[in-house]
This record gives sequence, C-alpha cells and structure tokens, in this order.
Amino acid sequence: MVSGIGFSRHFGFLLVCVALLSGCANNVRSNVTVYQRMENLSAKEVPRTYAFVRGPEQAKSLEWSQYEDMIAQELGPLGFSSAKPTEKPRFNVEFHVRSSDQKYSVTDYAYPTFGVGLSRGYGFNGRYGYDPFFSTPIPVQRNVEYVRHELKVSIFDNEMKDSKAIWEGKALTDSVRGESLSEAMPYLVRSLFSGFPGENGKTKTVTLPRNKGQ
Repeated sequence: MVSGIGFSRHFGFLLVCVALLSGCANNVRSNVTVYQRMENLSAKEVPRTYAFVRGPEQAKSLEWSQYEDMIAQELGPLGFSSAKPTEKPRFNVEFHVRSSDQKYSVTDYAYPTFGVGLSRGYGFNGRYGYDPFFSTPIPVQRNVEYVRHELKVSIFDNEMKDSKAIWEGKALTDSVRGESLSEAMPYLVRSLFSGFPGENGKTKTVTLPRNKGQ
C-alpha cells in the first residue's frame, strides 16, 4: 500500500525540481537587459581605451581583479582596449555584483488514502492512482529555495558633458544547484556582452553550455 499524502507530496516536489532543472544540467540561462546610446559614438573611433573604476576595497580584492579580467576578455573583441597608466582613458567601466537568497511557494495537492488502494495524486502521463474512497485533496504548500546572481556593468564616455552612461547592462541567473558567485560570473559576463551593444530597453534570455566539471 502507498500512502497518498506521502506519495503526492514527494512526487509534487519532484515535479517542481524537474521543471527548474530541466535543461539546466548542461546549460546556464541568464536574463539580460540593456540600455544604450552607442549611436553617439563614431564607428571610426579607434582605439576605445578604457579603465575600470574601483572603490578602495575593490582595488585590494583579488576576486574583483579576476572579475575585471573576465570583463576585459569580452571588451577586447568589441574594439575596447585597456588604457595605459600614463594616458587618460576615453571610457570608464564600472560594475557591481550581488547574490541573494530567493524562494517561492508551490502548492501541491495530496489525496490521502484510508487503508485501501492507491491515492489519486500526481501520476505519469496524466494518469492517476485508484482511490475507492474518492478522498478530498489536501493542499500542501512547500517553499523552493534558490540563489540569484546578478551582474551590472556601466560604460561612461569621459568626453560627453553629461554623467550618464552610454551603455548599461544587467544580467541575472538563478541557481538551484548552489553555485557560488565566482562560479556563475563567467556565464553572466559572456551573456551580458552577447550581441553587444544590444537593443535598447530589451530583455533577452541567453543560454550557454555549462563547462564540464562545474
């Protein structure tokens, strides 16, 4: 005999996990939103020198330096080059990162049994178990927890009169696998600069293959 409440609750939670992880075992999906006014730049303008803007603590951080290297690897093929210490950069690049714990509630419905047969809970292919007592479903609420990693990058033109960025992008990815920010950063950076400079005010989903071993 299978307990209706136990079967339905555990299988319902499994469905949630499958939905979250489907396709995520081998891929990383990030949502990317871009705001830009790159049309103000001359297409013949070379080189596009830049420098990172750092706070006191960021300048001392090896982790931050590693993130800068990731961003620099994406900026290079886009025509940007790091300014020499003796020259004034045309652009300033700022970025911020954040990780936050998230959760949402899922309501499952359990069909208890009373000693005979299987419950009428969730089943494969839309089929249900048999419950001769036609039990009343019991709502069971469960919290699903995950981690959200975010990266925001802004590029400023030092020759423009206003202080607004000429390009601003934000990428975020949700993880139920427990990856740290440092593990998520390569995917966030690559996703953020995919299709640079991108459509102004548009949000898109970028899917990248997960590296083996991660």
